[in-house]
Amino acid sequence: MQKNFQVFSDSDVIAASFGRGESLSDVSAFARSSNHTLVRMEQEHTANLAIIETNSQTLIANTDALITKQKNILLAIKTADCLPILFSHPSGVIGVIHAGRAGTTQHITEQTLQVLKSKFDIVENLTVWFGPRICADCYQVDKKTDEHFDLVSENLKQVQGVYGDSQTKIIVSEHCTAHHNTQWYSYRTEGKGVQMNWFVIGSLLVSDKKAEPCDPAFY
Repeated sequence: MQKNFQVFSDSDVIAASFGRGESLSDVSAFARSSNHTLVRMEQEHTANLAIIETNSQTLIANTDALITKQKNILLAIKTADCLPILFSHPSGVIGVIHAGRAGTTQHITEQTLQVLKSKFDIVENLTVWFGPRICADCYQVDKKTDEHFDLVSENLKQVQGVYGDSQTKIIVSEHCTAHHNTQWYSYRTEGKGVQMNWFVIGSLLVSDKKAEPCDPAFY
């Protein structure tokens, strides 16, 4: 049930999602079929960022955000309620952010986008995609006070704190992992041992460019 999707205006970008019924083996097969080196993270709910400059490392320890400008590297993120963020710029820079509550409160999205500005000189034309995650209604963090946490709203503030509305295109999936649990894995719904949803993004070499099918229902 693999979905390729084209939410990025740059035709050099390839992106895909892997939900219920799929696993890391499907992600790895997709990377091989598209001639990409898969680079993933040992996610620890930190605000740590790594910049990938070669394909020699394929598993980055203690990291929750990746940026690269290298072609044919497929950056991967896994979630089961946390917010997966993918982003792309026409210069060829792409990235992923694992934004759970801990990372969000540590401003992982803001810090990652600040690096885009300072190290890669990206000041506009950034496309940011917020993927399926648990919604605020389902994400109760304190039963006594009935406090809820909104991953989308909090990370949207961080994007807008770095880039103005005219500098970014933000696309938000309407899917909640709890509400749409038949399509996505959800830790809050299923408990310990739940499998992971996977999301990937990569840049193509010129010789690899091809049109990717769009799945409107995915957004």
